Amino acid sequence: MDFNILKLNKHNLWVYALIGLQLLVLISIATFLMSAVGKLSLATAISTTIMFLLGLPLLILSYSSTADKKLKAVFFGLTGNLAILSASGIIWYVLSPTFGFEWLVLAAKALMVAGYVPLIYALIKAYSEDHEKLGRKAKIFIGFVNASCSLGILFFALTHLFEGDAFDIIVYTLASLADLAIIALAAALLTVNARATLRYIFSIVFCLMLLSLAGDSLNLIDALNAGPYSLSAYSSYFYDSMLLFTTAALLIYFLYQDFCNAEIVEANKRLSDARHAMNDLVMQMPDAACIFNRMGDAILANNSFLQVFGVRREDIIGKFNLFGHAYSLKCDVADKVELLKKGEAIFMERVKISLKAEAPSYISFKIFPTFSGDGAISSFIAICEDVTSSVKAEEELRQAKTLIELYIDLMGHDISNMNQIGMGYLELALETIDVKDDRRQLLVKPLEAMGNSSRLIDNVKKLRRANEGDMSLYPLDLGKVLREVIAEHGESPAREVAIEYDIAENAIVKANELLKDVFTNLVSNSIKHSGGSVRINIKLEPLDKGGKKHYRVTVEDNGPGIPDELKPIIFDRLWRGRNRAGGNGIGLYLVKALVDKFSGNITVEDRVPGDRKQGTRFIVTLPAA
Repeated sequence: MDFNILKLNKHNLWVYALIGLQLLVLISIATFLMSAVGKLSLATAISTTIMFLLGLPLLILSYSSTADKKLKAVFFGLTGNLAILSASGIIWYVLSPTFGFEWLVLAAKALMVAGYVPLIYALIKAYSEDHEKLGRKAKIFIGFVNASCSLGILFFALTHLFEGDAFDIIVYTLASLADLAIIALAAALLTVNARATLRYIFSIVFCLMLLSLAGDSLNLIDALNAGPYSLSAYSSYFYDSMLLFTTAALLIYFLYQDFCNAEIVEANKRLSDARHAMNDLVMQMPDAACIFNRMGDAILANNSFLQVFGVRREDIIGKFNLFGHAYSLKCDVADKVELLKKGEAIFMERVKISLKAEAPSYISFKIFPTFSGDGAISSFIAICEDVTSSVKAEEELRQAKTLIELYIDLMGHDISNMNQIGMGYLELALETIDVKDDRRQLLVKPLEAMGNSSRLIDNVKKLRRANEGDMSLYPLDLGKVLREVIAEHGESPAREVAIEYDIAENAIVKANELLKDVFTNLVSNSIKHSGGSVRINIKLEPLDKGGKKHYRVTVEDNGPGIPDELKPIIFDRLWRGRNRAGGNGIGLYLVKALVDKFSGNITVEDRVPGDRKQGTRFIVTLPAA
C-alpha cells in the first residue's frame, strides 16, 4: 500500500469519521424507537436500522458511481430487494402492532415475496449475456442441485399444505424457491466472470441468499408443523445476520472503491509527472529527438529536430507520420520499419533526404519503441544526427585520394621515364664529351639529383603498396637478404666503408622482396650521415619472445648519433632528417611501414649507452616463419 494515498485523502477520512458518527447516533435513536414501539428484538431493530440508514444509501451510491451496465443491473436489483424487504419489516413489526391491523402482517409477507422480483430480473439479465461462457457440465450440475432442492421443498409443502398455516406455507415456499433460484444464478455468474469486482458483488448476493434460505426454511418447517417445537424464533438470527452481512460487505466495497479511485488519481498524477519529465528531457537534450504515438504520428519534437529538418513545430506535430513517410523511401527502409512495429529498435545510417530546395542532407536515425505496463508498444522515440558534413568530408577525402593516386601514377610512370631519359643523356655526355674536372660537377650533380628523384618515386610507390595492404608474404632467408645488402654497400669509390657482420644460418622469416629495402635504407642512412671512414656492424641472431621464435637484426655505425629528443620521431612521415644532402625524407618512414607489414618491430638507441656521439644502433625484430 502507498501510504501517500492516505495522506492525500486525509480530508476524506475526516468526512467518513463524521458521517460514521452521525450514522451511529441515528441508528441508536432509530433502534430505540423501533424496539420500543414494535415487537422487535434489539438485534433485529439494529440490523434493520443499519440496512435502512446505511446499506440502502450505499447501494444507491454504488449504482450511481459505476458505469458498468452489469453492475448497475445488480445494484438496482439488490436495492429493490432490500428496500422492499425493509419496508416489509417495518409494516410487519412496527405498523401492525402500532395500529392493531392483523391484515398488515399478511400484506408484509406478500410484499416480502414480491421483493425477490427485482433481484431475480437483474440476475437473469446478467446471466443472459454470459450464459454461453458457462460450461455444459457446470450448467447440468447447478441445474440439478437447484431442481432437486426445489422439488423437495415443493413436495413437502404440497403434502402438508392443509396441516398447517396455508398462507405461511405458500409464502415461505415461494421465498425458498426464489432463494434457490438466486443462489443458482449467482453461482453461475461467479463461474463465468473473471473480474474481481463482479465476483465480489455476486459473492455478496450468493451469501445473502444462503442466509435468507436458512431463515425461510426454518419458517417453512414451522408453518408445516413438521418440527417438535417452534423454529421461527431462530430464523430471525439468520435474517439479522443477512442484513448485517450485506451492509458490511457493501461498506467494504464502497471504501475499497474509494481507495482504488484515490490510487487511480495518484497513478494518473504520477503518469502525468512522468510524461512531463519525459517531455522536458526530450526538449532539453542536445540531440535531435522526436516522439511518435503508436500510430506513427509525431506528438513532440525538440528544437534540434526542427533545425535538422528545417521545419516549424506546427508543420510536423500531428501532420508528419513516421510510417507513411518511411514507406515512401527506399525498400530497405520500409523493411526496417516493419521490424520497428514488431518492437525492435532500428538504426538507419546516412539516409538521404531532400529538404525543400536545398541540397540533399544525410541523416542517421536510431528509432526504438517504448512499452506500457502490459508489454504493448505505447510510443516510438527517434533520435537523429545530421551527418551531412561527415559525408561531404569523406567525399572530399575520396576525391583527394583519387588525385593523389593520379599524381603517384604520373610520377611512377611519366616523370620516372623522363628522369631515365635525362640520366641517359647526362651519362652519355660524361662519357663522350671532354669536360674539365672543375666543370665536370655541372653534369655529375644533375645526374645525382635525377637519381635521387627516381629513388624517391620508387620509395613512394613502395609506401603506397605497403599502406594499401595488398602485399603478399612468403618465407624468405633473412641471412641471404643481409648478405646482398652488404655486398652492394661494401665498396664505395668516394668513402671508406667497412662492414662487419655476424649472420646466423637458416633464419627464415615471412616477408617479400621489399624486405631488402628495410636494410638497404638503414645501411645507406649510416653511410650518408657519417663523416670520414664508416664502420658498420650487422648482427643476426635468434630470439625467444613470448614463447615464440623471432630473429633480431642490429645495424650499428660509428656516426655522429641521433639526439635523444629526435629518437621518438625519426620514423614519423614528417621527419626530414638532420642532413638533407642525398636524402629524400621518407627512408626511415618507409622502413617502419615495411617492418610493421611484416609483423615486426624496429627501435633505435645509442651504440654506447648514454653517449650518442659514439654512433647509433637500429634493432629490427621479425617473427620466424
